[in-house]
Amino acid sequence: MFAVPQAGQRVSPPAARQTPTAGSVCGTGGETGGGVEGATTPGPAGYGGPMPPEGHGSHHYYFWLYALDAELDPTPGRSREELLAAMDGHVLEQARLVGTYERS
Repeated sequence: MFAVPQAGQRVSPPAARQTPTAGSVCGTGGETGGGVEGATTPGPAGYGGPMPPEGHGSHHYYFWLYALDAELDPTPGRSREELLAAMDGHVLEQARLVGTYERS
């Protein structure tokens, strides 16, 4: 989760003003480049990348982006359900990117 400021808006902490770069959202050792990591399906925090079973066919991976009208409490380790409940009533817009990957 990243707090990205609107044009002309001042945001604290200073890390929230930085633009995330590739690899900075979920680094190693819990480093997130200013963001907050939630719980993942496999258990540990952090993005592990796509890893479907070999020969299992194409798997779909969903990435969601939400524009909110309120700043959320940046509690690390939230589950997807907890995050969606906290966002309830605050979603202005949303976008979804679906990626596919297959291991042969």
